[in-house]
Amino acid sequence: MLSLDTNQPLLLRRMARSRPGRPSRAATTSSAVAASLLAVLLALPYTACGDDATGPDGDAVISLPFEFVEDATGRIGFQLTGVNGTINVTGLSEGETFTVSGFRQIRECSQSAAEAWIDQLEVLVTPTPTTIIIQTDQPHNTSPCNLVVDYELTIPERLVGQIINVNGTITVDGLDERIFVTNVNGNVTLEDIEDDATVRLTNGNIVADVQIGDRESIDLLTVNGNVDLDIPTFTNALLSITVANGSIVVSNLTVQNEVSTATSLSGTLGTGEGTIILGTTNGNISLTGV
Repeated sequence: MLSLDTNQPLLLRRMARSRPGRPSRAATTSSAVAASLLAVLLALPYTACGDDATGPDGDAVISLPFEFVEDATGRIGFQLTGVNGTINVTGLSEGETFTVSGFRQIRECSQSAAEAWIDQLEVLVTPTPTTIIIQTDQPHNTSPCNLVVDYELTIPERLVGQIINVNGTITVDGLDERIFVTNVNGNVTLEDIEDDATVRLTNGNIVADVQIGDRESIDLLTVNGNVDLDIPTFTNALLSITVANGSIVVSNLTVQNEVSTATSLSGTLGTGEGTIILGTTNGNISLTGV
């Protein structure tokens, strides 16, 4: 089980910050859509509206929707642990509704095998006093069946987040608090993030748009893939970029005290209160001021 960092001074500092003038996101309208879908699925959240289909090779495809709605009032974060599938998280600027939806799917095997496994592929949602925990629970040794759970989360933007996945793309959009992402295979995209951002990736690209304040950090590392980060031109941070096989490009930013080699670049942006660490083994790194 993951543990959420609940260091009280840090949380109080983060939750006390205000961001005046920030417009409400268009994603707020998704709450109405979610409410409509919930009305349909409420009685049977795991089995209603399921689809059986045939894949391109004649194999069965079973896809069943799920949806859970929780009240995030008083909670400070969420944890999502997946296995195979896409994960999309959208932060909402209004409301305290936390919605988990998506599809459980069995692919690439016979109809009888797919039917045997679908009930054992579960999504577990466990609210605690401080955290909402979401987990994919699936059996082992299911070959040749491919078990997939695709997630869509709409959550209050103020929540701290931890996401762990094995195979699949991850997109996080519009959070005002810390986000930590670990993925093995699949691209990771961070959009409109306004706090600490950490990504650990093995195979895939990282594309990020992040704004940090003083004493906050951006830490993006992949093994095989590119790192592309956009930050405001007024960012204050110590900068460290490393590659093993690839190039480093810094654009529209003034780097003071710059020290660079063929595989590294370090220096200071602004007054240097924050930290930016970017790294890849095989790939290119691009840092751009916007």
